[in-house]
Amino acid sequence: MFTALDNADTFFSLLTPTVTVTITPVVKIVSTTATITIGTESADIHGRVLAPLTLSQEQTVTASGHGHQNAAQATGSLIYFNGSFSSQTIDAGTVYTGADGVQVVTDQTVTIAAATPGNPPQFGEASVTAHARLAGASGNIQSGDISITGNTLQVRNTQFANGVNARDFTIVSKADIQGVVSTLTP
Repeated sequence: MFTALDNADTFFSLLTPTVTVTITPVVKIVSTTATITIGTESADIHGRVLAPLTLSQEQTVTASGHGHQNAAQATGSLIYFNGSFSSQTIDAGTVYTGADGVQVVTDQTVTIAAATPGNPPQFGEASVTAHARLAGASGNIQSGDISITGNTLQVRNTQFANGVNARDFTIVSKADIQGVVSTLTP
């Protein structure tokens, strides 16, 4: 029974995040050299050299602080190609949906120049920054996920990156460190 409880305690202690704080005191080495007469002809005093004494202390405590990171929206660019012989304007806040269902929103208004006639005609081109509509890692989409072709306008995306999910985590708090210091200082 004792062995089973000891194994269970060991298992659960592995699931608890711990932190090791090492406190290194300032070390000053003081040395002196002297000649001491240990004995005289009439009385012998026995002596021996003692090894230096080094003290060290260590304590492991569970971290008790709490940290939080907010979710962030992924960002990237949208590239427009205009096949019309007149310029086209896309308003800020225009929403596009990628093949995987992720929606992105333009950050500012952009005007795409008109195509120039020729053989073949030269498409007008412009790009605009955009962000994923929802915050989180799901907004990190690959280049080409948005590929929309209309009668005269085509839009594609660059890779969207830096979207992160919100998370809570354990950190070492000032109280954790102070508790160890006050325990080990004496």
